[in-house]
Amino acid sequence: AFASLATHTSKKQAMCIVLGIITLGSLSSYFLMTPHMPYLAIIPQLLVDPAIAATFMLYHSMIADVCDLDELETGSRREGSFGAVAGWVYKTGSSLAVLLSGIGLWLGGFDVLRGSEQSEGFIMSARLQFALIPAIAGLIGLVIFAKYPITREHALDVRRQLDAKQDGAQVE
Repeated sequence: AFASLATHTSKKQAMCIVLGIITLGSLSSYFLMTPHMPYLAIIPQLLVDPAIAATFMLYHSMIADVCDLDELETGSRREGSFGAVAGWVYKTGSSLAVLLSGIGLWLGGFDVLRGSEQSEGFIMSARLQFALIPAIAGLIGLVIFAKYPITREHALDVRRQLDAKQDGAQVE
């Protein structure tokens, strides 16, 4: 579905839509994760989880466009470098998420001795963190991708120029 969206709009627009879904889905968790109706907790995940998968698909496709532009500007093909940086950013982000989740539990007042009977203050803090942190990250992503300079037309033009260069090199 998201690949079709990217094909019918653009990668940039699809990424912005996906980040918007993540933001709205995360914010909805505050209202839908309640002990009175626990089955509603699945709704935010049905929105957010496919959207997160789509970010990876779109992100890697967009890296290919960046590699093409880099090759046109520098004459070097450096997918390995871009892939290595992307992997490092992903792993660093994952590590920070684990670290920050522990800090969030501590700041929220989690008490290990209380087990599943945590204070109302902690429950409210956890609900807010669960809703707001991913939503804020989604909004930051929207700001970043709003400035992403490679449009569909630009990417196609870069690809045409690279193909023409390669065809010219093969003729000689």
